[in-house]
Amino acid sequence: MKTSETTNGVPNPKMVLIKANEVADLLGVSTRTLWRLLSEGRLPQPVRLGGNTRWRLPDIETWIANGCQALDRAGECQKPGGGN
Repeated sequence: MKTSETTNGVPNPKMVLIKANEVADLLGVSTRTLWRLLSEGRLPQPVRLGGNTRWRLPDIETWIANGCQALDRAGECQKPGGGN
């Protein structure tokens, strides 16, 4: 897990980026399932840095706390019944 530190050496939780395998571990799924969920729009969008894909840890934690709901293209939770 990588972190960006503030000037006083304390990690900034908004800047914690995690790899696909770490997200998969948090969710208890395989990385293959993780990529499928992403392609189905069921995960928060990752950050792409060059050829690397990372997720913001707070985005994943909030998504889990909200019940892992499917997301629309804007990254917002879809309303029950599939409508936006």
